[in-house]
Amino acid sequence: MTCRGRLALGHAQCVALVAARNASAAAVKLARDFGAALAEAGFTVVSGLERGVDRAAHEGAFPATIGVIASGIDIDIAYPPQHTYLQNRIANEGMLVAEQPPAPSRAGGIYLRGTALSPASRSARWWSRPRRNRAR
Repeated sequence: MTCRGRLALGHAQCVALVAARNASAAAVKLARDFGAALAEAGFTVVSGLERGVDRAAHEGAFPATIGVIASGIDIDIAYPPQHTYLQNRIANEGMLVAEQPPAPSRAGGIYLRGTALSPASRSARWWSRPRRNRAR
């Protein structure tokens, strides 16, 4: 496991917020609000840097957020590519965690990321999963 950023965040009480990448606007707003409220209450928010709820949870919780990525930590590689800025911001202001050495993200990465999200958190909340979503 490799880490970059404010390592002290890993010792705080953490809550994971994760859900569907293609979440509704209401779910995204709720995730942002939850992230902000949890950070204000002294928790660190852990999520997977995906689109939708993950991104909103990180944005709401800044700087008390940990991003868990499936590929290794590399400032030149981000998945999804639109989150390069978010990944770099988390690495600089929050904490970025990866189980793998630096490499491009690949199919199945969501399952690798999930193995690091759960043990890092005191509590985990999943919601807004469409019926056909593969995430379980």
